[in-house]
This record gives sequence, C-alpha cells and structure tokens, in this order.
Amino acid sequence: MKSNRILLACVLVLVTFSACGTPAPTLELPTAGPAATVAVPRPTETASPVPPTLPPPAGPRILYSIADGALPVANTFTVPRGAGLIHVENGTSTALGLPSAENGFFNGTPFDWSPDGRRVVFVSTRAGSANLYVMNADGSNAARITTGGENGYPAWSPNGEWIAFASTRGGESNVYLTRPDGTETSCLTCDLAGSETSPAWSPDSASLAFTIPDEPGPVSIIHIATGEARPVSSPELRSAAPAFSPDGQWFIFECEQNICLNDIYGLTLNMFSSGQAVETQPRISPDGKQIAFISNRDGNYELYIMTIEGGEVLRLTTNPYPEMHPAWSPDGQWIAFASATVFQETYTNFDIFIIRPDGKDMQPLAQSPENEFFPLWSPQE
Repeated sequence: MKSNRILLACVLVLVTFSACGTPAPTLELPTAGPAATVAVPRPTETASPVPPTLPPPAGPRILYSIADGALPVANTFTVPRGAGLIHVENGTSTALGLPSAENGFFNGTPFDWSPDGRRVVFVSTRAGSANLYVMNADGSNAARITTGGENGYPAWSPNGEWIAFASTRGGESNVYLTRPDGTETSCLTCDLAGSETSPAWSPDSASLAFTIPDEPGPVSIIHIATGEARPVSSPELRSAAPAFSPDGQWFIFECEQNICLNDIYGLTLNMFSSGQAVETQPRISPDGKQIAFISNRDGNYELYIMTIEGGEVLRLTTNPYPEMHPAWSPDGQWIAFASATVFQETYTNFDIFIIRPDGKDMQPLAQSPENEFFPLWSPQE
C-alpha cells in the first residue's frame, strides 16, 4: 500500500537534532521492489504557460528559504510559516517577490535552479495545497505548473527540458515529469509498488534515481526513455537522498545512518561509517573527489568533508549547535550551509554561512532573527 504523503527528508534529521543528541537514523526511506518495466503514461494535464525568461544576472547567487524563528522547533522544521525565497547576490539578500502567505517549503529541498541559472522552480502553498511554480531568477513572472495532490521535491533536469517531482495526486506518492511550462506531465512510477519520492537526475538527463520512504528498501534508478526501473542498493537498508557523481557512473546516498557509495549497477563500492554516529546529508563536490556531509561523530552535528579515495575526514566547523544543508559552490571553492546560532526548545535561529573546503574563511552570508535553510548555489555562469 503506497503512502498518502510525501515525507520531508530533513525533518527526521532535525528531530534527531532536538532529541538531546541521541543517535538515530535521520531519514527513513525506501522499500523498492524488484526491477520492473514501467509504461510511462501520455501527458495527463497542462498548466499555465511560463512567461519568457530573463538573462541571468552576473555574479554568484544563492537561494535559501526563510522561516519564522519564533515557532516551536518541530513546526519550524516541518512547515515553515511565512516562508519565502531569498536571492543572495554578492552578499546582499533580496526577497524574490513571493507573497507573505504561507509558502509551505516542506517537501524536501524546496526549490531548484534551471541549469542556465535564469529560472527557479519552487514549492508553495499559496493556492492551498503544495504545488510547483516556476519564476524568473529575479522573482518575476511566477507561474504554477502543477495541479492536484501535494507536490514537492522539484529537480530540474541538467538539459533543462524537464522537471521531476513527487506528487500525491490520486492519493499515492509517485515520481512525475513535467515540462518547465507545466505541459506534458506524466507519471514515471505509477506502476511500481511503494511510495516513490526524492528524484535525482543523472548528469545526462537520461535516468532518475529515487527512494521510497517509511520502510527499508533500495535506491532505484529508472530510465526515462524506456520506463525500466531497477534497484541499485541493498533492499535491507533504509535509503535516502541519492545523488549521482559528475560522471554518472556512481552515486551516494544515506543508508540507515551511514553514507554509502554504489555504482550504477548496484555494486557497493564503499560505506562510510563511524560506528554509532549519524552521517547525513552527503553532497558530492563538483570534481567528484570529495563529499561534504553532516555528522554527530564528535557529539554535535557538524560539517565535515571526506575524500572519496582514502576516506580521509576533515571537520570544518566547531559549533555548540547543529549545522545542516551543505551545498558546494559550482567551482568547488566554497561550501554554504545552515548553522544554528540559537537552539532551544521553543526558539531556534539558523543562519547561512560559507566556508572553504579546508575549513578556512568561514563567514556569514545571511543572518536575521528568523531561520534560513537550504542554501543552493546558482549554476556556473
């Protein structure tokens, strides 16, 4: 029986943060079935056309979501109220024209850049249920591109032609594809058992990796053209947050409370573990040689990097409160992340910082009395 909800991958991590440091698996995902062939349905819906895009502005840019820091911890991390996208350019933050109504950034990473950096797809509940919208990078011309159910986990294909997302339309969570203008929407996983979510693109835009929340099960990869899906990790492990390597030949993912590295055929190449510690939110560097991740191996959730070859680990931060959501800059020279400056039962404050991969030059990028989450760099321009 498929789940009737799309789960937030980060919520369990954050709940773990608030549970007095007790190690526990951060993300509870997958139960993938055996390899299957899926007939991809014909387009089932259309949506409002997206207006012409603007040329990308010069300079590095980061998106992040902002939430009311006065909310209780669970509410803040689950459904940020009054949330909005923030555009950061050269150290200056500007709201991207979203309404003050609740925007519901709670279904996984709440937004993604188009590969040319000119547009953003994001999740909003401005019309009631959670839906996907596409807007220009300056916040103009936002257009809704989904209808029905709760929609989240948007992922723009590297070739710019598709947006993958998870949706509960029909009462079950599945992975869908749609054009950036909301046309040609089709379900990729409706014929598979489970409740599929967390789509992640291969670099050639030919395949998607996905996971299934709530139960132990593998990461699966589905080929877009044929609809063929196959498990590529152990069905006995809870798996989450898959991400392909830059060359598309291997991927990393959360396996229970560790970080695993498999090739695209399902062979386990490595499992990075530090005993009972929680290792979570792995992010591959642009050159494919390092992984940034969050771990409580030293007692608090800190930011680390690790080499793929050799597994050498370097701790980058020292903070009495948690860090989360690491994100590499496109040139690999910086890592952005959210860091708590206040962490109490009834009040938290997370700000966005950047740091060099060697742990030097840490500096604040976005600070306010509210919570800033999910930093995401624009593509290399």
